[in-house]
Amino acid sequence: MNDFLKKNGVALIVVLGTIILAGIAVFTALRLYQTRQENVAPNAPSSRPAAAGIPCANPLQAVLPWDSTAVSGTTRNYTFSRPLATLNSQYPQWEISSGIDGSGSNFSTVTMNGVSFTDTAQLKTQYNGDDSNMSLDYQGNWTKGVSFPGILQTVGSGITTLADPIVVTGSNASQLTTSPGVLIKYCPAAVPTAAPAACQTLAFTIATPSPTPSTSASPTPSPVPQCGTTCSTNSDCPSSMVCYVGVCRNPSCTTDSSCLCATGTPTPSPTVTATSTPIAQVTTSTPTPELPQAGVSAPTIMGVLVSAILIVGALILAL
Repeated sequence: MNDFLKKNGVALIVVLGTIILAGIAVFTALRLYQTRQENVAPNAPSSRPAAAGIPCANPLQAVLPWDSTAVSGTTRNYTFSRPLATLNSQYPQWEISSGIDGSGSNFSTVTMNGVSFTDTAQLKTQYNGDDSNMSLDYQGNWTKGVSFPGILQTVGSGITTLADPIVVTGSNASQLTTSPGVLIKYCPAAVPTAAPAACQTLAFTIATPSPTPSTSASPTPSPVPQCGTTCSTNSDCPSSMVCYVGVCRNPSCTTDSSCLCATGTPTPSPTVTATSTPIAQVTTSTPTPELPQAGVSAPTIMGVLVSAILIVGALILAL
């Protein structure tokens, strides 16, 4: 047995190492094959939502006063309560926070949704802060910490199930500064945008003018009696004529020897008509982006084949 191990020790080590590597390769390939249909979002791990707190860039904020503030001995107590439906409807994607003044050995306490925090002497020394502060958002994410003017140190965070109503309580020494209320930040409500109206354009159509009608000559009337007769004065001509250069003429056309004063017929001009033609609105659809698949079947098949070849090759070397 010892001789066998001495002669084949190296081969056995190679076989053992090959089997281990082959097992790792097979396990990795199978795992990739099992997750080939899962969409992977690199910024959103499955253990925690991607967006915690206020998801909008420019949130609005307001101070909601305490429902009650009462002094009992040397302690001042605060109480705030709101139905969950009221917060969700009035303050989209809300986050509430409260900071209560503390000083020296006079600790302050804040409790939100059953989660409590007190700024102890140890925290005051560790973070150089003496005010207790807590926040809670619409997804149940909470944080707690100590604060000093302009500085906030977070000392704990977690996720809790939201109660209904949301209750916030606090207390501090009665001689310290009174808290004005609960600070709430929220995202502006989305304003629906109206669909753009269909555009129209005017198209002008110029009608083809009809051919100019030809003017037909009227039958020549008979000469007016006494037109062109010799005269010396107007009294020698009929009352409707005048004596012009020794002959009777129509006063409207004294040079016309027929006294008819013929007139031409005006030519009609073409008309222009404007019509409107609506242009149909073209709507384009934006395809919804999809995340790439995390795995494919080709690496699995290749991994299994390579592992099998390595195992067979190791066995051949050992024998």
